[in-house]
Amino acid sequence: MLLALLTAAPGCGQGNAEHDVELAVLMLRMQVHTGKLHFALKAQNWELADFYDHELHETYDEVFAARLTEDGVDVSASLERFMKPALGQLGNAIDGRDSTAATAAYDRLITGCNGCHTETKHDFIVIQRPTAPMWTNQVFSPK
Repeated sequence: MLLALLTAAPGCGQGNAEHDVELAVLMLRMQVHTGKLHFALKAQNWELADFYDHELHETYDEVFAARLTEDGVDVSASLERFMKPALGQLGNAIDGRDSTAATAAYDRLITGCNGCHTETKHDFIVIQRPTAPMWTNQVFSPK
């Protein structure tokens, strides 16, 4: 079931009334990539961290390009306001292999998630740093 949600193509399944994109599927992708990114950063696996940073940017771009609104709230604009700065800082920290800056940027990303959820009337969805990997079959340490 989770695999089906993660791999669902935009336009498949039930989208919102204004767009043919299911926002929850895209948010789930972001959550999975954000969680995996945390463990890649913790292990200082910069190649893997860069991969998940790229995946986050792709999903962010997809949400932004769709110009999504939910219940009259411009979700794409909120996402840009809350996430774009943190994603840029995170990418720079990963490129510089700077653990301290990457951790701070990751925390700003999580804060951005929660700020966006509040602004889009979804403050009941609270994101935090993961405490354990969701995927037990993936090695996060570098080769």
